[in-house]
Amino acid sequence: MRFAHAQAHLPALLPIAILTALALSPAAAHAGKDSLFSSAASAAVNGASVASSTSLAGASGNRNLTLTDPIVGAKPVTVQATWAIGAGSSPRTTTYPKNGVSFSAVTTNGTSVGPITVAPATCDFSGASATCSTTASFTTPNVSDTIQLRVTPDNAGSGSAALRNDSHLFVNLSVIQQVARIDTVTALTDPVCAPYKGGTVNLPAKLATLADGLPLAGKPMDFAVDSAPAGSASTGADGVAALAFNVDSLPAGDHAVYAEFLGDAGYNPSNDGATLGITYNFVGFQPPINPEGNSIFNGGRVVPVKIKLVDANLNPVTDAKPTVWVYQWSPGTGLGEILESPTSVSSADQGNTMRYSPSDQQYIYNWDLEGLANGTYAVVVELGDGKACGKGPYYATFTVAKKKK
Repeated sequence: MRFAHAQAHLPALLPIAILTALALSPAAAHAGKDSLFSSAASAAVNGASVASSTSLAGASGNRNLTLTDPIVGAKPVTVQATWAIGAGSSPRTTTYPKNGVSFSAVTTNGTSVGPITVAPATCDFSGASATCSTTASFTTPNVSDTIQLRVTPDNAGSGSAALRNDSHLFVNLSVIQQVARIDTVTALTDPVCAPYKGGTVNLPAKLATLADGLPLAGKPMDFAVDSAPAGSASTGADGVAALAFNVDSLPAGDHAVYAEFLGDAGYNPSNDGATLGITYNFVGFQPPINPEGNSIFNGGRVVPVKIKLVDANLNPVTDAKPTVWVYQWSPGTGLGEILESPTSVSSADQGNTMRYSPSDQQYIYNWDLEGLANGTYAVVVELGDGKACGKGPYYATFTVAKKKK
């Protein structure tokens, strides 16, 4: 720290201390005349109090107010000081000047802080116990530097009734340059697909600069799944943060994934959303429907639609809610428009939802064909495991060839 213009008055910066008002003891330096001195001082940045310390040191009762933490450049600072009259040696010569004492403030070391507003500019000391509180307001320069300001009482009268006006308040502070932060972009892989009960998967999110797409390494990325915090991971040299996330507690379907970089001193925050799709493994249609599409139904009215589903470990899935639909089918164009949701002849079936049969470890739906005319159709099964990663439609074609009576 350098204070070239005030070395005779300025001590080394003090450690952090609680700010207290300090009384001035009479000293030989004040002999013959009374003098104004700052009995207390404090500071605020952006209206919030900051840690500081004050001391009495040097000749003529100079005070030092030291702001213990660095201040970011281009921030408004207000210093408040309380001034009082301290008696010189006897006999006292001062009469209290009712015409007022004015105050000024200048930068005495380091980069100039520009205009400094002192308010009130003038105080009236009308009695022996009179004090006056003034403020000096300025904006820190946007540089990295150590700065000192001096607040001084002026025009303290003349002749034998004059006040000494060489008692100053020195304000010491460090400033850190405020650097413009760079915009970033976060990009989640979309979608991330995982099998039901698939254990741990990676949720990858890439962080890069917005302007030129340069990857940012060593930056923390926070993740959430369905609005619940999922953990954090740091970006690698490629800018990718890959969070290891266990999906076993998630039901099949589409889940919302969120990744966010909160920003730091050099980079602005960014975030992105994506989908985590959890899917069943579809084993296939079971007899009597042939997955090859050559099933022909020419008698009876009930066709059992059967499928099997397993999880990532090939264990039967028992809690799915697959549904059955009938579509038009053409050898030239494939699946056409949906015709209907089938009806069942079994009271055990609900709507067009298949039910699980533990004994067969499969899902079944007893389909009533009575209302279906002769022709070729497709029976479609929707597994209910979401759209983002589903591999469907799962269907099998069949022919209805009812015998004419």
